[in-house]
Amino acid sequence: MTKYGASSALSIAASADLTLLQVLAGSTNPIELVEFGVSFDGVTAADKPFRVKLIMQSTAGSGGSAVTPVLLSRQSSATVQASALQAFSSEPTDGVILWDGYLTPAGGRLQVQIPDRDTIIDAGERVALRVVAPAGITTVNGIAYIHWTE
Repeated sequence: MTKYGASSALSIAASADLTLLQVLAGSTNPIELVEFGVSFDGVTAADKPFRVKLIMQSTAGSGGSAVTPVLLSRQSSATVQASALQAFSSEPTDGVILWDGYLTPAGGRLQVQIPDRDTIIDAGERVALRVVAPAGITTVNGIAYIHWTE
């Protein structure tokens, strides 16, 4: 199995409900999630926490810009089959939530490793990191990443 990753960096405003990063498994290759994470650069301690979700999505949305997956297994010369998108003008359709939690925007950081690799995304399916920001918060920047094997 070869390990790949994709990451995105986006601005998150008050009341935002947006996909930070979406990974689409190749048309013939399922992927196994290895790790995902998100962090924020906010400095306002009074801001309410963001809801962060690792979620299946049934559509690609529209207007997403491509993110180039990177090879993380240096001993392999395999070609990545999955693709990734960020910055949607129309949000993708959400499906099953795989992970859900809250994270402070004031310098909050989340890193989740999946050691038993039991989270398999079937060929042609989409998985994403999505954030829901409450009203009244200060705009912050967010970075999201997903690592997988295929």
